[in-house]
Amino acid sequence: MELFGDYFEGTGDITSYDTLVRVGVRAGIDGEEVRARLESGKGGAEVDAQVGDAKSKGIRGVPHTTPFKAGARWMGRRILSTLSRFLPRSRREIDLGSRFR
Repeated sequence: MELFGDYFEGTGDITSYDTLVRVGVRAGIDGEEVRARLESGKGGAEVDAQVGDAKSKGIRGVPHTTPFKAGARWMGRRILSTLSRFLPRSRREIDLGSRFR
């Protein structure tokens, strides 16, 4: 969630190692460990495989969900406002946070 905040709010370049280390630290991971992992290149093949899998399923944005029936996809930052229309309570009763409106 920390990384999504930086991405959607435009507060950091999520391709920057410095940003990723800062986000990792905020999430409770040791900064030196994050930087070492990034600089080692370990895990890159796994990430590439997951990206390829997502693309093959038609996923082009995050967050993403396929609710109710196969084939219906909701992607991107508007997902919470879309979902709120299907919830039993009104949007006023649900605090989605200003960044999702």
